[in-house]
Amino acid sequence: SEDVDNFRFEAAVGERFIFRVEARRFASPLDAVIELFDDAGNLVARAESFVGGDPILDVSIPKTASYVVRIRDLSYKGSSSRVYRLSLGVLPHIDYVMPAGVERGTKYGLLVTGRNLPATFDDRSGDPPTIAERPLDVLVSEVFVPATSSDSIRALRITGTGGASN
Repeated sequence: SEDVDNFRFEAAVGERFIFRVEARRFASPLDAVIELFDDAGNLVARAESFVGGDPILDVSIPKTASYVVRIRDLSYKGSSSRVYRLSLGVLPHIDYVMPAGVERGTKYGLLVTGRNLPATFDDRSGDPPTIAERPLDVLVSEVFVPATSSDSIRALRITGTGGASN
């Protein structure tokens, strides 16, 4: 059966909205599509699969207005097993961190690259990094990993005015 979910929200011109659908992490068979419509019903932007199978839509809002974000399955399939989590807003989003690993008992400067990060590092080495022709922010974060840490994996989250990162 066909299933389409619509969510209305307000946004201001120039805001960089991030729309994230998480379905695969819940073992959902949803092959999600994100569609953004303006107040006249015109399609503004669309995203399908991304790394890990879940889409991310990164949009600079073109005008202050009401918008509708639509979430659906690529094949318009619907069922109670097609669960997902939608995050939307002027959210920070981490695309990658370098280095990917650090030695215990040391302090490292991490380069965090993503969107809507709270501060930007300007290394003046050329053009800023991009994904799908959208500019990325680069944040320098210093991290100390204790020598006695029992955790083998640690999560890095950035909190901004719009919420927390992925």
